Amino acid sequence: MRRGAPLTHVFVVLDGVVRISRETRIGHTRIVGLALSGDTFACDALASGLYGGDGHAARPTVVAAVDPRLWVDAAARDARLPALDALASVQMARMMRQDSRLRLTAAARVADFLLQLVERRGGGVVELPVSCKDVANHLDLRAETMSRMLRRLAELGGVRRLAPTRFEVDAERLRQIRATH
Repeated sequence: MRRGAPLTHVFVVLDGVVRISRETRIGHTRIVGLALSGDTFACDALASGLYGGDGHAARPTVVAAVDPRLWVDAAARDARLPALDALASVQMARMMRQDSRLRLTAAARVADFLLQLVERRGGGVVELPVSCKDVANHLDLRAETMSRMLRRLAELGGVRRLAPTRFEVDAERLRQIRATH
């Protein structure tokens, strides 16, 4: 998937992570979305007919590419398959949450990102889907700021680092931090 290319498929991440990025005016790559296992992406291209970003696997990843016309036909035959407009609305909600997140403080952004992982995966332990550097890029933070915010969240009792990208989280405490910091 290349930004500006004509829409040929929508995609479903079966396993792994896909980074969706755009190049800024000054030539930097900005991660604008992360599609995790079970996510669809490129549904936003249904309206314009053009892909809005570049998609790259963040690690070994399995992705199904589906012709949108075939999806519409299959969804009409099988009620268990969601309609493309429903998938597009889920993707739009993720994009709106990301847009809203960028208005928060650095600590609140990191807390919200971790909460989103907890909501999606359940449990009190989360593994970052990509490197801390990529998460920082996605949250529009510098890597150093991301590192400081993770330490700050630990000091505030919201997380405990178990490994470089694995954290035990206190979801209720992260909600409080997100609301007050």
